[in-house]
Amino acid sequence: SIFPFEKKYFAKTRLKPTYVGHPLIEDTLTSQVNHQWETSFERPAQAKLISIFPGSRLQEIQLNLPKILLACEQIDRTSDPLFFVVSVTRENLKEPILKAIEKSGLSLDQDIHLVDSSQNAQLMHHSYAAIATSGTINFELAVLKVPTIVVYHLTKINAWIAKKIL
Repeated sequence: SIFPFEKKYFAKTRLKPTYVGHPLIEDTLTSQVNHQWETSFERPAQAKLISIFPGSRLQEIQLNLPKILLACEQIDRTSDPLFFVVSVTRENLKEPILKAIEKSGLSLDQDIHLVDSSQNAQLMHHSYAAIATSGTINFELAVLKVPTIVVYHLTKINAWIAKKIL
């Protein structure tokens, strides 16, 4: 099993599970918090860091990020000071992310900042909350107990298929 509680769950069955762990949980929980990490940004002390994980594929970025940014604009106007940081998973996705930000009402390096996904552990550790496209990142955020809004935009055909199946 990959979770310690599973052994108890399967105790009433003929299965004999052995807890072996889960590398993602172990890696996430053992990553060290770098308290100096945030000094690379000019984040106001009272502003809450909201991390954005828009996905790792171009279609995810194109379908989800504009809606996420619109939500960020609306949230930013109605709440305490916020500081948005977007994780960029691959270099070829940086340009579509920059275009989406440019089309939004947010200003790069003022309202919203970019970091390479190699910094995800620090980004998650320092986050007050997160907005993330559905995927593995949600599991990591949950392990670290970061409140997260999970999003995923379906194409019309995928929505139709989902309605028929579900």
